[in-house]
Amino acid sequence: MVNRILFFVVALLCSNYLAAQPKLTLPNYKHYTLRDGLSQMQVVCMMQDSRGYIWVGTKAGLNCFNGEKFVSYTNSKYPEMINDYIDQICEDSNGRIWASTHEGILRVDGKNLKFFKTLSINRLPITPDNKGRLWFTQNQFPDTKLEIKYIENDSIYLGNVVTIKALKLPRIELQFIKEENKLLLACDSVLYRIDNNNLVEIDNNHTFIYFLPNLKSIYYVDGYQPKENSVWNAYNFDLKEYRAGTVNIVARIRNGRYVEKPGIKSSIQFTTTNTIQIQALLLTTDSIIYDISKGIQSNTILKDREENIWIGSEEGVFQLFGDAFTAYNREILPQIWAVTEDMKGNMWFSSFLFGITKQEGNKLTKYPNHFIKEGAFHYFRPVSDKRGRLFFPNGYGILKVDGDRFEQKSDRMYLTTFYDEKNDLLWAGGSKCAATYNAGFQKERTVDETDGLNVGKNVLTIGRDSAGYYWFGGGEGVARYNMETKTLKNYNPGNKNFGVVTQCNDYKGKTWFGTEGGLFWVDAEKDSLIQLAPRLLNEQVNLVATIDSNWLIVSQPYGIYLMDLGKYYKYNEVILHLFNEKNGFTGIEPGQDGAFTDSKGNIWITTGTELMKLDPRKLKIGNHTLSVRINKCNGQALPFVLKTLDLPHNQNSAVITFDAICFSRPNPVEFSWKLENDTAWSAWQEENYAVLSGLGDGNTKMLVRAQVKGLPLEKPALAEITVGVRIAYYRQTWFLPALFALISFMGMSILMFALLQTKRAGKEARVYQVQAIQSQMNPHFIFNVLASLQSVILKNNISK
Repeated sequence: MVNRILFFVVALLCSNYLAAQPKLTLPNYKHYTLRDGLSQMQVVCMMQDSRGYIWVGTKAGLNCFNGEKFVSYTNSKYPEMINDYIDQICEDSNGRIWASTHEGILRVDGKNLKFFKTLSINRLPITPDNKGRLWFTQNQFPDTKLEIKYIENDSIYLGNVVTIKALKLPRIELQFIKEENKLLLACDSVLYRIDNNNLVEIDNNHTFIYFLPNLKSIYYVDGYQPKENSVWNAYNFDLKEYRAGTVNIVARIRNGRYVEKPGIKSSIQFTTTNTIQIQALLLTTDSIIYDISKGIQSNTILKDREENIWIGSEEGVFQLFGDAFTAYNREILPQIWAVTEDMKGNMWFSSFLFGITKQEGNKLTKYPNHFIKEGAFHYFRPVSDKRGRLFFPNGYGILKVDGDRFEQKSDRMYLTTFYDEKNDLLWAGGSKCAATYNAGFQKERTVDETDGLNVGKNVLTIGRDSAGYYWFGGGEGVARYNMETKTLKNYNPGNKNFGVVTQCNDYKGKTWFGTEGGLFWVDAEKDSLIQLAPRLLNEQVNLVATIDSNWLIVSQPYGIYLMDLGKYYKYNEVILHLFNEKNGFTGIEPGQDGAFTDSKGNIWITTGTELMKLDPRKLKIGNHTLSVRINKCNGQALPFVLKTLDLPHNQNSAVITFDAICFSRPNPVEFSWKLENDTAWSAWQEENYAVLSGLGDGNTKMLVRAQVKGLPLEKPALAEITVGVRIAYYRQTWFLPALFALISFMGMSILMFALLQTKRAGKEARVYQVQAIQSQMNPHFIFNVLASLQSVILKNNISK
């Protein structure tokens, strides 16, 4: 009794202690600092270019980020950069990146860097036009003359000179309107359009005008404070948009809410940088979110092409992962092995070493080990029955919690439980056995080795399929049990690593098993177990669960996969989305049978580090992008926009390097490549280069593709470039064979000519011999011979 009172006092002291402890939940973001390659921690501006790179301007350098590493441009690396305090970043129509500094303008084209020195006593606003020129302003105060210049073909030209009425050091904003081919100029609180050298006033704001960056349209805010205050209230302002020569109010915010339906078509994010009241906001089509920065001090905000939010602060860059995943502080909920819920909606968390914790609203109540005699060392998967009672398997048996009443049933160690609502039975898995308890918490049946059960040392998971069979999983296999006939069949499909630790049924009634070697499902027609996607899901699956009829959750040591059940059953496609610390799921090694769905539809997942909660309604699936770019040749950087790569004269080999741009890569990027005339692609590789050799003279197109396992893409990641080879004729492969053939032909021709000459000479000699003989013949001799022959013929003397 004394011990019971002591533990009760300890529980009261442990309860409701959150006020003196760290926050229960952890912020869900990725923090990038100097350790990740950022040139400096104080971020001033950010921008995403047309290729997908995120550019970060700091007070000491410009940074290009591809989702994995930063490439920095600083004064220490490039001495031609007179100043590397970056104020603004933009991209021109030729794909080049421009950045303004306090002493000039920087241009980066991927290969070369050029710095244009300018004279300015204020920040240098810049804007590109649609002809590849960059416009900027140069102050000529105090005579109120403002020079508007542009850079073209590596030279600076004067475009406009205007006279303005402003403070001694006014706030200047500049924006080129492509549709009108004109410039907008904001000076303090007045908005002008420049027509030739004339200023046309468009709007007179209540506060300083700041064009909201990284948006397709021209937006700025209007507050209600006096102009000399220059501060607007984040809960009372108008959002204005410039379009076609006029300014319209697209949203009216009063007391933090819209007073009428806003005229914005997509969400707009911005931060109130450079005002006294600094705050990050997200305006959606129906609400205003003021805590978008999650408590992070914000200098600038960026929504990337996948609609992920990035915060630039005085402490580096933060990539926010949204609200789908919530991580719970391990200092408050340490080593949670299992989760369940009572009928009042209170959450219960059990730990092997730290007992049980009950969450009731914002109040936590601790029930340490041995709070109940022999009620300690809690294992996996507690359950609740239809009466609302909770059952926790532990090192001594089963702990029953009924409201405020605790009852320990000491029998043997049980590692898991399962409640069969149809038959109102509680199952418990222990050492080489599974036992059932009735509604009175009395044991009714035990299934063990005498029944043929052979699944290993312990029964680790119990479930019931749509046909009414019970399945017992253990370290060496799984068994199917018929309650009525008491028949049992063991399964181990020739896999030594077939320890089954988790199971679930999906909306189609298919039963899934998580094993030491992957994910399996039951083929009822063939009475066998089939492995799913062995190439991807080839490591231990500790948990498998469903999200309604939409998704199947499958764990791997480095995260969780979500499989699209709709496409799986409709098209027989296995589409897997991986979530890990790179895109929001920060837990490492999901726990054994550690998934639980609460009454609100949230999925609780235990891990080896912290407890995670998934809200499927806030989960963003799809819309993934991956870009691949050919960025280097033989170690030399290539321009951002390059269609043809001409190799040096007489060179027909090169090492081509690739760059992948992706900001939610849960796995390493893999590359594959081929030449245009090749029939097959190269094997997938994590190395980001290819060696080309023996290229023929002329142009050859090279194709490169990329993929990330667990990241289905909307569009294939594909890049191509034409490689130009120019080789002297005497160094080309055909030259020596052609030369040999020519020499051989000439030799044969000479030999044939000699033989013909010899033959012709012999024939002429014979002709000359006959002619000589003929010349020696006497005409009288010929007459006498013919007369004699005639006499013989007349006498018919045939023999003579």
